[in-house]
Amino acid sequence: MLTACIPPLGYRRHPDDYNRLAIDEETAPIIRRIFDLRSGGMGYRSIAIRLNEEQVSPPSDIFYAKKGKENPNRCDHRWHDNTIRQILRNINR
Repeated sequence: MLTACIPPLGYRRHPDDYNRLAIDEETAPIIRRIFDLRSGGMGYRSIAIRLNEEQVSPPSDIFYAKKGKENPNRCDHRWHDNTIRQILRNINR
């Protein structure tokens, strides 16, 4: 699998080949959980609400936390249904 600039949530750059992805064991459980909730019949918005209630950090916050920085983007630091939809529709997962 060829990689983009920033690997999608749940993946990291492969340690031996920068052009490949490897599963990020730290964030992969979040992605698995999203797929499990969806296969259990939950809608995008319901999944986002559940993750927010459980105080799971959204992808942008996780990205900056791994860099040791605070998220500089003007956002509300919450999961949104569009983010869930994008994750579920990404065929590379």
